[in-house]
Amino acid sequence: YQCTTVLLPSHRIGECESKMITLLIFSSLLLLQQSLATRFESTCETIPSKIHITKEEYSKSKELMRTCEEDIELNKCEGSCASGTQPSAMDRSGFNKDCKCCREGSYRERTITLHSCYDQDGHKLDGTLATMQVTIKEPDACKCFACGSELPR
Repeated sequence: YQCTTVLLPSHRIGECESKMITLLIFSSLLLLQQSLATRFESTCETIPSKIHITKEEYSKSKELMRTCEEDIELNKCEGSCASGTQPSAMDRSGFNKDCKCCREGSYRERTITLHSCYDQDGHKLDGTLATMQVTIKEPDACKCFACGSELPR
């Protein structure tokens, strides 16, 4: 194996030493990337949240019949996911990108009863019109997914 010498402004470095320095720099970058990945772990989780739901009901002639509302507890996805970019000779851009997003792994349907219903003049209703049932989807089993991947149905 033969080495040639490369001239630099401050001193001479042989081609073999130059390749070794490049390899050491690349290895150091990989170790740094692995170290950062363990430091920035994913925190994606399913947590409860409180939201206000309002649902309006209209007649066939499109007149407002009643408005019902309720504050409810509902799951949501929250947190961060470890993502990164590293040099890659295999990728056209020169980098391998690994992007992850915190989102629902599945949904579950819930039927909610809204207990505060009002007529079009704002008067509270009673009897059978005093409540309304609505079906909603809420996130279940949140986790990290590849960014841009298809949502569950």
